[in-house]
Amino acid sequence: MLKNIILKTKEQFTQVNIHLWLNHLFIVYMFFLPISRKARVSTFVIILALFLIRGDVLSHIKEGLKNKIILAFSLYGLLHIIWFAGIGFENYKYAMSLVKSSLYYFYPIVFISFINPKYISRALTAFFFGVLYSELYSYGLALGFIPIEYSYYKDINDPTPFFHHIHYGLLLALSLTFLFYNFFTLHLSKLQKILISIFFFSASINLFITGGRIGYLLFIILLFIASIRLIKKKVYLYIGVLSLFISIILFSAYQFSNVFHKRINETVHTIELLSNFQTSDKFYQTSFGNRIALWELSYYSIKENLLFGSGTGQQMIQIREKSVEKNKNKNIANHIGHTHSEYISLLLQFGLIGFFFYLNIFYQIINYKETNHHKKSFLIFIAIAIFIFGFIELVTLKEHLSLVLFTTLTTLFLVRQESQIPSAKTYKINLLIYPILITFIYIISHL
Repeated sequence: MLKNIILKTKEQFTQVNIHLWLNHLFIVYMFFLPISRKARVSTFVIILALFLIRGDVLSHIKEGLKNKIILAFSLYGLLHIIWFAGIGFENYKYAMSLVKSSLYYFYPIVFISFINPKYISRALTAFFFGVLYSELYSYGLALGFIPIEYSYYKDINDPTPFFHHIHYGLLLALSLTFLFYNFFTLHLSKLQKILISIFFFSASINLFITGGRIGYLLFIILLFIASIRLIKKKVYLYIGVLSLFISIILFSAYQFSNVFHKRINETVHTIELLSNFQTSDKFYQTSFGNRIALWELSYYSIKENLLFGSGTGQQMIQIREKSVEKNKNKNIANHIGHTHSEYISLLLQFGLIGFFFYLNIFYQIINYKETNHHKKSFLIFIAIAIFIFGFIELVTLKEHLSLVLFTTLTTLFLVRQESQIPSAKTYKINLLIYPILITFIYIISHL
């Protein structure tokens, strides 16, 4: 009897400690999210190992899938695997890479099983420190303190630090929206408001000295939506201030940022070509023209496989076949590696079935019953950002930053119930453990 009590107590103590470490590692994961894919993956491997060691895996999975948003993520991820196994593939390597990418849609099941509400603010703080680190690194590149060879593009005119500038722009646009909304909705001290204002201003400048045009667009759209959410709280004065602030930033960026000036002029030139119906080779040589060429070719394949698509990883094979069949834009089809649109890509692979599975994720997020206005607002910002982003880029592209932002931040704001941690004293930990963990994981992930 006594032995059973001791064993049960030991088991409970072990589970509580694992639960605690899962939360601490999640904070480390949030810090790495905007900085390093390798370190982020290494952190998740440790989290997954502890998740399995903790036990009751099936019950945790079942509990996670009770949430309709997490279920929607999982069903869409499962679709990649089923279509890979069921319909077949021609390019095994590429198809398998997409299946591996789809595993990120299952991460929320793991995260929701252990994230404690007491750690949400700490996790968000870690995330913002990661964004700040990326921002300072970008300024170091732009000012010459860090050799440009250590940037993503190795181009002084586009000092994007660690990820493709399209995804970096999304990261900054979302971060700026979170900061803006927190500034007007949280009860902050004067010092906190000053620090957030400085961070907001510096990150805004950083956004416009890098080359991701989707970031510029999302910055304006998300702040506008945030303002609409704030109108309900009667902060009309701030809306006018915001409009003036955005106008000043856009004007200043156009005058002083070579990258922003160039990207805006390219956009205007493309619009002029399109509006004048000059769909010649000159138009197709533009960035948007490349996309139009691919989407035109995609249309023919989508028509033929409208319901089920052609299978996981088959999209570019289909496009190249159509370019030969229709004798159109062969050069573009052969030299571009993806469709530059999440929606075109999923229609090619999974047809209307996949399209509705993907849209179901956004429907569940917007329709989610959340009494906390703050959390609900953040869920809306994330959903709208990714929904718009998907029109002109793949969410699963390259380092998967956009996909990880989508699944991880959404999961964070779904957390409601208190976990099994018994008291405040139990979960306190010396803050020095975080830099130690960050340094250790970063080193082993880059060996």
